[in-house]
Amino acid sequence: FAPTQAYIFKTSRKRLLLKVPRGVADQFIETKTDFTRQSSGGNMTIDDKKIEIPESLPLLPVRDIVVFPYMILPLYVGRESSIKAVEDALSKSNRLIFLASQKEITEENPTKDSIYKTGTVATIIRMRKLSDGRVKILIQGEAKGEILDYKQTSPNFEVKVKKLEPSDV
Repeated sequence: FAPTQAYIFKTSRKRLLLKVPRGVADQFIETKTDFTRQSSGGNMTIDDKKIEIPESLPLLPVRDIVVFPYMILPLYVGRESSIKAVEDALSKSNRLIFLASQKEITEENPTKDSIYKTGTVATIIRMRKLSDGRVKILIQGEAKGEILDYKQTSPNFEVKVKKLEPSDV
C-alpha cells in the first residue's frame, strides 16, 4: 500500500475526511471549487466560488423530480420547448438554466400556473442528442432560486430569477 495522508475538506455544510495516497492531493483539478492547503496538519478547505446569476434564465420544467443545489444528475429532455430552453442555455457562456418542478407531472405543455415558483439554478455540464430526438443533459445544481416574473413563454420559458440565500428559505 502507498503511504496515505488524511485531508479534511470543509464546506459551509459538511466536513469530509478523505484519505488519499501522498501526492494525489496535488493533482486536484481546480473547477468551480477552490482547493487550498493549509499548513496545519494537511487540512484543506473548500471555498465555493460565487456564481453570477444573470437577470433572466431559460426555464426547464421538470417532472417527477426535485433538483437541489450540489446535485449532479442526468435529465432526459423531450419536449420541443424544453429542448429550445436547453439550447438557449448552452448558447450563453455561463450554461445556466433554471429547473422548476411541474405541479402536475402528466401535463404535457405546462403553463406559468402549473410550475412551482421555487427551483434550482443549474449548470449544464454536458449535452448529447439522442437518435429518437430527445436530448440527454448532465446538470449540476448551483443555488436555490425563485421565479419573480416570466419574461417569455414561447417558444420556451424565460424567467426572471432571484437567488435564495439559506436564510431566505
